[in-house]
Amino acid sequence: MGKGLKIKGLYEGLVVFLSYALLFIAMSFPLVLDFNSSIIGSGPDPYQYIWNADTFARSLWSGENPFYTDRVAYPFGLSLVMHTYTPIIGMVNLVLANPYLSCNLVLLFSIGVGGLGAYLFAKDFMDSKALAFASGLCFAFSPYISSHLLEHYHLILIAPVPFYFRSLLKLNLKQRIWGQLNIKHLAILSLCFLLCLLSDYYTTFFLIFGTLFFLIFKLIEHLSIKRWVLFLSLLVLWICSHILVEYFYTHQWDDKGAFYNTADLISFFIPAQNSFIYSFDIFEFMRRELNYKGPNEQVMFLGYFTIIALLITPKAKRSAELQAMRFLSLFFVFLCLPKLQILGASITYTPTSWFHYLPFLNNIRNPSRFVQMLYLLLPIMAFFHLDRFLTRKRLQAVSLLVPAIILLEFFPSPYPLIKQSDAGEYASVLAMDEQVEVIWHIPSGLGDGFMEVGRFDPQLLQDQLIHTKKQLGAYISRIKQSDFERFEKEEVFEAAYNAQLQSPMPVLDQAVIAEFLKVYKVDVILLDMEQGESGDLGEFVEKQFSEFTVEIKEIGNKQLYYLERYSSR
Repeated sequence: MGKGLKIKGLYEGLVVFLSYALLFIAMSFPLVLDFNSSIIGSGPDPYQYIWNADTFARSLWSGENPFYTDRVAYPFGLSLVMHTYTPIIGMVNLVLANPYLSCNLVLLFSIGVGGLGAYLFAKDFMDSKALAFASGLCFAFSPYISSHLLEHYHLILIAPVPFYFRSLLKLNLKQRIWGQLNIKHLAILSLCFLLCLLSDYYTTFFLIFGTLFFLIFKLIEHLSIKRWVLFLSLLVLWICSHILVEYFYTHQWDDKGAFYNTADLISFFIPAQNSFIYSFDIFEFMRRELNYKGPNEQVMFLGYFTIIALLITPKAKRSAELQAMRFLSLFFVFLCLPKLQILGASITYTPTSWFHYLPFLNNIRNPSRFVQMLYLLLPIMAFFHLDRFLTRKRLQAVSLLVPAIILLEFFPSPYPLIKQSDAGEYASVLAMDEQVEVIWHIPSGLGDGFMEVGRFDPQLLQDQLIHTKKQLGAYISRIKQSDFERFEKEEVFEAAYNAQLQSPMPVLDQAVIAEFLKVYKVDVILLDMEQGESGDLGEFVEKQFSEFTVEIKEIGNKQLYYLERYSSR
């Protein structure tokens, strides 16, 4: 009997996983038609993920440190420790040797497994499988997930999160000697934490903060603190946090842009920009009035059905685990909104706001990203009560409508694709030329999530997957200030940037150019002929590098200047 139930459970889990995976395929259509050589993407960031997967695998194949590279910002290179690196995708690419396929498969499995985890978590609290499935939909297909799929793959790697919190709430912290059950859940916690470390630091901090809040809850529970004492303590903490952060903010302490990126409380009620059914002008007007940062950075829409279910469903008696989830939800709301503002009017700083001034922790500069934890916790709380209400009224069949309503509310508009065939024609030509090792694309620059010196086209990262040559510029999530300063001090980079801006044409001494080539070992200079400033840049290259140019080619929309260091090989 036990074996039969186990097989039945595995079969049920497989069906649920496949259902979420098929929904991802439907949501991302027509990606499935070009799964091996396209990714979903818009803007500069998606190019990083295929580059990440390729760089990670190449580094390990060649026995090099995967957390440092000189493929970009050559010859000095850059650290990738604080870069949005997603090693989990790189590990898959070690086997597949196809960064497009690796990204797509990891995203599909993350959505499918994350949804399954949320489904199993919800089933611990309710009898209705339909409502549990709806809870999985809320987590795996949240507007946060569907909007960030345009640019930020690392934020989609949420598969371990529901398994972690499911085991966390099952820990029996009252036992002095932990038994077999606790060891099992501790092992799950450790594995999930490791997987998050290999995926994304935002997801890792979901676990860290969630664990901290859970332990605080258990301490309060153990000490049997009265409700009025707890409320008064929170009020004092709130007032102290507000005074402290107001002082920091007034004196312009660095918060890494966290308060600039903080969403409005009304964002919980405003659908994402890529919503399929809520594409009304009024919502676009509200996003504009509330100064939304980009298409996804302040997306926190919870879904009207979930909000209504939270507010109007008659409450049933809550277990200790549900009480813990309510406590966690409260603090994750605070994390989402370190600065509480309603319709643009600032009200107060919340009790978690001060952590944005702590070193390292203040790299969490997009507080609204913590909303993904609310997509895990709030649907379970809402649908738990709804399940009890429908059971009592003998209306269980109504629960079958809930997944359809959630899917309708959360379904996104069609996604744009970045295709392998979009890579420049020149990349294939350079790939066959083994003598070329270093290229310099003008305009060029260094850029990360905070600043940019010069200008670097992120599509060059995609091109590099084909030609594999080292490049002088870079677009990496985190770049040290010293690297920016070194780039700024280079006379030739500055001269090229001024030429790009159509400033008076700089004339450098040929000894400076020779020293530049000695340090940077450039074999080929590339110009984009479709850009408006290409004529000025071409004039700049011909003036400054005329003594070193041995050949000029036009390949597609690129003009290639082959330099003498290349010809001497």
